[in-house]
Amino acid sequence: MIFRRKDIDNYLAQLNLAPNPIFYDPCTNTDIVKRVLRNLTLAFEKTGDDERAQEMNQLIKMLSENDDTYDLN
Repeated sequence: MIFRRKDIDNYLAQLNLAPNPIFYDPCTNTDIVKRVLRNLTLAFEKTGDDERAQEMNQLIKMLSENDDTYDLN
């Protein structure tokens, strides 16, 4: 999905966040996957599922160590 600057501005306004130039930079598929895994980690931690949270952290670590290796495009 591609967001226009106006879409991002509207979203930031809903979250009451000030615009930051980094919010408008494109991100890779790997960045998106890592973000989803971080969100899952937080969700698992909130529900007390520490084992799954740790699994998500291991996946994030693997992706971070091998950013060049995993081509998710």
